[in-house]
Amino acid sequence: MILVLDLLTRFQHTHNIPPDEYNTLETSLELMSQSLDEAANQSNDQPDIPYVAPSTRIYTGRPGRPRVEINPGWLQTALDIRGGTTSLGTVFGCAP
Repeated sequence: MILVLDLLTRFQHTHNIPPDEYNTLETSLELMSQSLDEAANQSNDQPDIPYVAPSTRIYTGRPGRPRVEINPGWLQTALDIRGGTTSLGTVFGCAP
């Protein structure tokens, strides 16, 4: 945050910005910096629930490609979001 405020004070024409607008700009930069710091810390938190894989490869020992079992809950969610099956191959690690 200090870097952002330091850059703001280095602008050559800050005297042209009306004081109330400058205060708004300064406050907005402080809030943005705080929000980014909070987001960075939150993204480092451990998940609240265990990871559930969208699909699992089943190796049978027989020749050919392994079978891909798709989690039905994931599939329904993906269909609701994407609206079709053609782009889901990459999500589930298989060809459509």
